Amino acid sequence: MYIYIHVAEGSRIPGHSSMSNPAALTALPDKLGSDYPVARVMGTVVCVRRASCLRPRGPCLGTRRILFIDLAQVRLGMGERTLALLGAMMNGLPGIRVVEVTESTNDDAMHLGRAGAPHGSTVVARRQTLGRGRRGHVWVSPAGGLYLSVLVRPQVPREALAAISVATALGAFDACLSLGASGVALKWPNDLVVPVGAENPFGAKLAGILVEVGEGPEGAFAVCGIGVNLVRGDRGAICPPAVRDGMAAPLPPAYLEDLLPEAARHRLRDGLCATATVFRDAMVSRVDAWACALGQEPSCAGPLSPLLPDYLSHLAARGRSVLAVSADGTPICQGTLVSVDAFGKAHVIGGDGHVTVLSSELCSLRPAVPGA
Repeated sequence: MYIYIHVAEGSRIPGHSSMSNPAALTALPDKLGSDYPVARVMGTVVCVRRASCLRPRGPCLGTRRILFIDLAQVRLGMGERTLALLGAMMNGLPGIRVVEVTESTNDDAMHLGRAGAPHGSTVVARRQTLGRGRRGHVWVSPAGGLYLSVLVRPQVPREALAAISVATALGAFDACLSLGASGVALKWPNDLVVPVGAENPFGAKLAGILVEVGEGPEGAFAVCGIGVNLVRGDRGAICPPAVRDGMAAPLPPAYLEDLLPEAARHRLRDGLCATATVFRDAMVSRVDAWACALGQEPSCAGPLSPLLPDYLSHLAARGRSVLAVSADGTPICQGTLVSVDAFGKAHVIGGDGHVTVLSSELCSLRPAVPGA
């Protein structure tokens, strides 16, 4: 399990000999890939790992590198709240607000944004009573999942904000990898799924993302909400078959605990705040890197352009036969999913060679019907 932190090359990281007494640390070693202590908090040594190439786990942001605090190195029973405070402290991000239950974390974060809350402000709930997904679909949110919404204020043109959902999905993908998960893929446009063989490239749904744009005294902002199926609750599936994700047939749920090594599974049940910190920091890191890269590319390239290489490499069903359906389940076209362009549109080529360009606002994809 990792917490992401940003540091300038050659700088010194502020450590803490206690939560109230900062202490300077030695300069970072140049050797990439080595582990070394960066802070001693309440008697616990926290280690980091430097990476020179951070894909797919995380991007490089200009001259700044992302380091990973390896929570597996944390000993002596440091509490999850202390870990969350440490992560926020070292990232320069606000602390994460955790509530037992709320109607919608996206609504809560939207209120924070309109009140001028800073970049990275985050609300996490153990349960939601009015959770929602894309196009108004219900996201059932009982105990056992992670329901998180983070406020981001990237310095990009407003029309580019539509790409944040893909940056957020890549960040969530990064977080799953850093927690030790395997077998995760991205489903167009921004779901996290676990494919089941070549016949079912969409498999089961692990997480869904909803991005909403707001306006406040500090200007435009986006709220990135994610619901992740962490563990099976006492009442069974988190996303029951009665709930649809926009497809003509619902996806069954996948659970993060089933994708982790045995030794890592208990952390999901015992450390919601620490798990939330991993997801929040990875999502913000991806958004920050995307915003930085977008400023260096021509606007005509499309807002997803800096994200496309990573996104396409993890895209489920690329090169496979899919069926595009409208919101009410009406088939639109069937063919091979060729690619997704820099504006987020999926390109599906039919058997006659005709290419249909699809918008995620109007349709979704499911496995193709055999023989159709």
